[in-house]
Amino acid sequence: MPEAMTSAMPSAMTHRHYRVARHAAQPVLRPASAFNFPLVTPRDYAAITDLLPVGADAPVLLDHAQYFEWLARVVGELRAQLPGARIFLELRMPSVGSLPEGLLRADVLMGAELAAEAAFWAAHGAAPVVWIGDRIRRELDHAADNTLAIAVAPPAAVATVEAVVARPWPAHAITIVSTAPSPSPTRPTP
Repeated sequence: MPEAMTSAMPSAMTHRHYRVARHAAQPVLRPASAFNFPLVTPRDYAAITDLLPVGADAPVLLDHAQYFEWLARVVGELRAQLPGARIFLELRMPSVGSLPEGLLRADVLMGAELAAEAAFWAAHGAAPVVWIGDRIRRELDHAADNTLAIAVAPPAAVATVEAVVARPWPAHAITIVSTAPSPSPTRPTP
């Protein structure tokens, strides 16, 4: 993250960084997504092989439906643990399909460039504020690194947010692991 952006972050919010890892305890079988690559010719199939992950070091993939289902569960648990919290979800869009009902409530704001809005409410509101910025890879050609940045206010709410987020999610075959920040000049945090 550029130094100017880092120095402009309000100290009212506590920052944490995570990565998505495989939860290999038991595989999860899911129906295939409705989206298919338009593969017709042998050349199409040859080109796609460069995008396909191979081996244990392959990036974890949640398709759009799985991603929003997981995110709705996270938001639901945050809502239960932090009543009245304002939740800001800075997402890489677009997606395919309908959003879960839990993401369409008045206490959740989804969009782009929400860091300033979250920082404002952290400084001026009485309720807890949780900002989640994601770079979770949802397609084979999606240039993301499977990381999450989370900012929380007040500091007393950090342990609650970490208990909700940083843990195994076996229904989705992923585990969210705490990590050092990864530089991302395109994603400012509040």
